[in-house]
Amino acid sequence: MGKTLGVFSSGEATALLLGALITILVVTVLSGRLLDAVTGGPAGEIARVDSASSPKDQ
Repeated sequence: MGKTLGVFSSGEATALLLGALITILVVTVLSGRLLDAVTGGPAGEIARVDSASSPKDQ
């Protein structure tokens, strides 16, 4: 829309698109590591909750 209205200078639209693509790439690559950090296991495994340690049993 900015390019159509002429508010971007030359190369600005391309730079915005490139920035968006790099952001998507970085998030995609690091999301597996973040999942590992949160679940405590390798990405792709489903985190399991031990029912014996639930607060209502104590």
